[in-house]
Amino acid sequence: MAQSTSKVMGLEEAVRRFIKPGMRLHMETAARAAYRAIMREFRGQKLDLTLLMCRIGGSHAFDFVSSGLVKKVVAGSYGLVSRSYTGPMPQIQRLYRSGTVEFESWSLHSYILRLMAGALRQPFALTHSLAGSDVARDLGEKFKVIKDPFGSGQDVAVIPALNPDLSIVHVAAADEDGNAIMAMPMEESLWGAKASLGGAVVTAERIVPRGYVQANAHLVRLPGVFVQAVCEVPFGAHPGAMYNRGVPDATAYAEDDDFIDGYAKAARGEPQEIQRWLDTWVYGPRDHAAYLKLLGKERLQRLQDAAQQVTEGASAPRDATQELVMIAAMRKIVERVQEKGYEVLLAG
Repeated sequence: MAQSTSKVMGLEEAVRRFIKPGMRLHMETAARAAYRAIMREFRGQKLDLTLLMCRIGGSHAFDFVSSGLVKKVVAGSYGLVSRSYTGPMPQIQRLYRSGTVEFESWSLHSYILRLMAGALRQPFALTHSLAGSDVARDLGEKFKVIKDPFGSGQDVAVIPALNPDLSIVHVAAADEDGNAIMAMPMEESLWGAKASLGGAVVTAERIVPRGYVQANAHLVRLPGVFVQAVCEVPFGAHPGAMYNRGVPDATAYAEDDDFIDGYAKAARGEPQEIQRWLDTWVYGPRDHAAYLKLLGKERLQRLQDAAQQVTEGASAPRDATQELVMIAAMRKIVERVQEKGYEVLLAG
């Protein structure tokens, strides 16, 4: 009798099987159900993880860093952008000041270049980014400037490749072999999974038949050869969004602004407030199914309806406050650039 090649397993089983102490763990922002599962499984334990993540942003990512499971963070940004608050988060500031967690910062572009080099099994990447910046200075020996060996006379920066021990990404759909269909995939997700020395754990909105993947082969950005396990995790990106542009029949839901507002308020309050939030939303539910039950069917349906409106081009009334703040900030930046005569602006 032929042995099954299926890579399908429950999220909790995948976490127990693949998460190891001391590993370099790459996680994309959308893999929020996986963050919660790891925090529940290893609560109170010493994992000494190195977390590789392009943007430490949104609920669960901040909490994961401050959970005691992470020894070091390699990332490109550390702020929350939401309807009610945009700025730094107290958990990250406290950890940085105390030295409890080590932070290694890169620009978003250079971080992805490192993953790309890792995926291609190259020892380093070349970049014109960061030269002359404080970020490059703080990186020390991890940022070097060399002469073009082919004689152009130009200088080019060299940065080391980045190879996680394991990558966890969230996708729209995958088959039991791990062939993953991504709706509007982030570059970080693809390169992180391909750079991983131990392959990827894929959490998917749904597991589809092999025939579905064959019929939509042009949408498979992450082939199963890179994947170790597939976990069906509906609403796995919550409270973030999962839109289905390019994959019309994939599950879609909008960002849960009310949930994120509640999180931002708790995180910026007294320490006991964020602990109560964690006890309710992370440590309270025994698994992802219990988390969805706590959210409630009505709330989840409302998020799906909101995503449908976006897909169909309907425009909801908008609060223009954030746009006005951004315009004011841009004007200030223009003033500063003109005043100081800057020629380069590093954003990210």
